[in-house]
Amino acid sequence: MKNFDPEEAYPLLFENFRRIFPIPLVLVRDFTQRSVMIEFKKSDMITDGVQLSEYSYFIIRGLIMCYTPNDGTNVVRWIRSEDDYAYSMDMFRIKFGYDPRLIGNILVAMEDTVVIGIKHEDIFWLQDNSIEMGIIVNTLMTFHTGLDQQMPRIHSLAPVERYKEIQQRVSYDLSRVPDIYLASFLNITLRELKEVRESIQQ
Repeated sequence: MKNFDPEEAYPLLFENFRRIFPIPLVLVRDFTQRSVMIEFKKSDMITDGVQLSEYSYFIIRGLIMCYTPNDGTNVVRWIRSEDDYAYSMDMFRIKFGYDPRLIGNILVAMEDTVVIGIKHEDIFWLQDNSIEMGIIVNTLMTFHTGLDQQMPRIHSLAPVERYKEIQQRVSYDLSRVPDIYLASFLNITLRELKEVRESIQQ
């Protein structure tokens, strides 16, 4: 992956914001002052699910996976890529009151990844003080909430149809995801995933 610097990363981010809603220069200034470009290497753990995370992340390049431990098994909740928003539920735990008994989301970089990170309190401040930022964040979150609500129905489909529907709904090629994590995300076995790929290639 090419090396990035902030002078390259921020224009890409704001270009993506403008696809959702026009943004004023004051928002560009305020967002830039309150955020930072961060680079993660493949397999870096971004949040560990135990300590409260500080940041949410707008992805410039790369792939981030979210999983939650469940009875000794890591359940993949979502996978997001370029031009998307990755966040731990910690941001809501902080805003609405932290329950230490809860296990948070674990975020892992699945590729070398470049993000713009912003602290939870700063993204909330920007949403409170910028209608445009509120619309942008709400648009991104609403899309993912809609997909989350559809997952039980999607998981009821046959494996091939399940794979195809997920591929239509995400912005990255599923082949970028290692098989063991993709199988968990699709809720199928590794053998079923192999059969799905063989069927699609025919």
